[in-house]
Amino acid sequence: MSRTTSEFAAFDPMFGNTLLDWAALNPKDQAVLDEILKRKLGVDTLIKAARSPLATAIQCRNVAGAKKLLAAGANPNLATGSPKILPLHFAVQTGQLSVVLRKMFTTSTDLKAVAINGYSALHYAIMGNSMSTVKLLEKHGPTIVSQIVDSTGKEWGSTLTLANEYGSLDLVQNFWHDGAEKTLTGHGSGLGHFAVHGSVSDDVRLFLETKNIDWNVDSADLSLISTKRGHFQGLCRPLHIAALLGFDSAIAFLKTHGHILNINVPSLGTAGYSPLHLAAVGGRTSTVKLLTRYGADLDLKSRSDEQTPLHLAARYGHAGAVTALLQAGCAQNPVDANGMTPELLAIENEHIAVKNFLSEHLDALEVKLGTAEGGSSEVVPSRFGSKTFTAKESAHDGRD
Repeated sequence: MSRTTSEFAAFDPMFGNTLLDWAALNPKDQAVLDEILKRKLGVDTLIKAARSPLATAIQCRNVAGAKKLLAAGANPNLATGSPKILPLHFAVQTGQLSVVLRKMFTTSTDLKAVAINGYSALHYAIMGNSMSTVKLLEKHGPTIVSQIVDSTGKEWGSTLTLANEYGSLDLVQNFWHDGAEKTLTGHGSGLGHFAVHGSVSDDVRLFLETKNIDWNVDSADLSLISTKRGHFQGLCRPLHIAALLGFDSAIAFLKTHGHILNINVPSLGTAGYSPLHLAAVGGRTSTVKLLTRYGADLDLKSRSDEQTPLHLAARYGHAGAVTALLQAGCAQNPVDANGMTPELLAIENEHIAVKNFLSEHLDALEVKLGTAEGGSSEVVPSRFGSKTFTAKESAHDGRD
């Protein structure tokens, strides 16, 4: 039974796809796609998810289908999806569609076009760690823009910073240029800040070491480093970023190569968080242990609210970090600028498991110290009740 043109153009009532989109999804059956293209329907018709058939074919690695759609006049510069992205960028991200890319180069594809996030095709190729795709793009688009500019107009990064963060050594060397070691982005990040990310190999870091980059510049905007706990104000060093995000191998590299000048250095700004504070914020248990081994001050208080790493670990509900700090010998029940203890912060933020753990720990310590000779009582104010902590007076008040 033959279908009418309107049936071919109709949307699937359940998924919102057209028949053309369904055909583009299937790289194993080109006959259906051929039949639909014969009817010369809107080759750029978007499905309900705002995706074009060409974008669908590329995402599904339907090389033959993508070539047929381009031959039928599909627009290679139609940004689709949410957030919007170009078919060229989809092709580059896969890193395995050189045939489709070469077909695009013979059309009116804009090789310098950037997505809404400021990334060009070359940037996506670097993020995919594909030197072959990079070389292909450089061959056909030698004037491709290297800078990444965000929605505020600030330079977020470049081909070199992306190669540094995502790529292998050959990509970093490919984009290296004179004076790069002194370059800072519009948000204050230098190559050292990008080099501490978890995907970066020590080979890349060793190469950067030969270029004398600054591993201790207090310039990166800490508020731009997103974690599940939000954003934090201040300017920071590469060490702060590695601690917050839990990149232990980067911290070990910095330590081994003499790039940690001060393990307790606070971030610039109101908060004044040390690397250990930030590891506690991020709940990076292994990082807490590593920084402790490197001599981090367990009881250093932050600049604005006088909170210790234990305060922050409890405040954000990180039981592993709380345990690691207590096992390392931190102060058990410190009070911050607002009279809050770690236990009270756990209660306030409804981290019941952490609150129970701290309560049991303090109760056991209270019994232990209460039976020791020469003990004296120290009452810690509480907003939530009459929690009393008995501590033995010593030079390390509040510690085991």
